[in-house]
Amino acid sequence: MEMLDILDILETGFDCERSRRKKGTIERCKRYKNKTWKVVAVDSVQRWNDTPVWLIIHVGVI
Repeated sequence: MEMLDILDILETGFDCERSRRKKGTIERCKRYKNKTWKVVAVDSVQRWNDTPVWLIIHVGVI
């Protein structure tokens, strides 16, 4: 799994939230080679210039 694959999952994957998470947390999934890959990201801010960013907290197979 490379960063471009993770970006593809976040952009074109389907919503696969299984449990309640904090506001600003997203879970996206996509099927690759008979496996379902899941990416969890949270809305965050860079500390030095207050630019909004998405922080990836988990990537894995369901």
